Amino acid sequence: MDHSAHMMATAAPTPASASAPTVKPATPYDAAVGDPFSVSLAQYYMDTAGFHDMATAISNTKKLDGNYANTVNQTKKILAQVTWGTKLGAQAQEFIGSLGKLAAALTAKNVADATKVSGVVHDQQHALSHTIDDWAASQPGKAPSADPLNVSLAQNILDTTGFHDVATTLSNTQKIDTSYLSKVNRAKKVLSQTTWPATLDGDAQKFIALIGKFADALSTNNVADAVKLSADAHDAQHALSHSINDWLATKPAKAQKASPFGLAMTQYFMDYAGFHEMATKLDETKTIDAAYQTPVDRVKKLVAQTTWPAELDAPAQEFLKSLTDFSTALSKKDVAGAVKAADAVHDQQHELSFSIDEWLAKAAK
Repeated sequence: MDHSAHMMATAAPTPASASAPTVKPATPYDAAVGDPFSVSLAQYYMDTAGFHDMATAISNTKKLDGNYANTVNQTKKILAQVTWGTKLGAQAQEFIGSLGKLAAALTAKNVADATKVSGVVHDQQHALSHTIDDWAASQPGKAPSADPLNVSLAQNILDTTGFHDVATTLSNTQKIDTSYLSKVNRAKKVLSQTTWPATLDGDAQKFIALIGKFADALSTNNVADAVKLSADAHDAQHALSHSINDWLATKPAKAQKASPFGLAMTQYFMDYAGFHEMATKLDETKTIDAAYQTPVDRVKKLVAQTTWPAELDAPAQEFLKSLTDFSTALSKKDVAGAVKAADAVHDQQHELSFSIDEWLAKAAK
């Protein structure tokens, strides 16, 4: 699983302050039906976790990659916080249980059990994803008001689907790669289930319609239309992402109550940003890699838009300040400042992530 791909994004706006306004949202989605946004995002991450490749590799090599357990545990953590509703709940819980068994086998380095359970996980992932598609086709009611964190999470999907690379490669080769259709359709599912603010909804719906046409061209192997539509989608993606940044910069009201799903998603990006590697390389080389800016700004944005529970708010705000210091040092090419800030960010990320785990465990009781 290429976690680094999920970290790419456009530059973040100035983070909201700790005193940014909050709003008690109107009655959201029907919990008995399920939350379309969290379900769609969970589907995205379970479908891109690489369970097919994992099961195949374990079966063929009888070896366990050290990264497998982390991937399984992170996916399980996200799925455990989703409001699935009655139609999806039983199947989702069965899948979550299988992920737990696979994580246990991987941790114990039990190749035989991992071989068996990884195959089960792969089959259940496919089945659950198809069931989600059928459920989403019934158009379950979305939350009535936009949540800045959810919009930021949707923006991450928007910015990491690879519209630039797809458009460039299509134009240069005049050939359609079979992977393009899955990428476009996965992004479309999440964006379609996002509740957009009024100022962004028109452009968001136009973009969703555009990539729907792009998907049609890809599925029918219409190269000429695919080339044109890929260029249009790339331009529109940039424009919508910039509009999202402008909206977030106005500091829209956040949800009043902390969301376990929101915390799990923010934690996911915190833990996969690569802060350990950044801090280590900066300390050793005293050189700033231009690639650091994007993941730092992405995490900074999500931390700023997250509504934190009272017991986590102070360390979260401290982490946000360190991220801001790190981002500033990177943009100014201040090596000494970047080394110092990277060390603080790395330490605080570990501590905050551990505290999130404790909070999620308590919230589940």
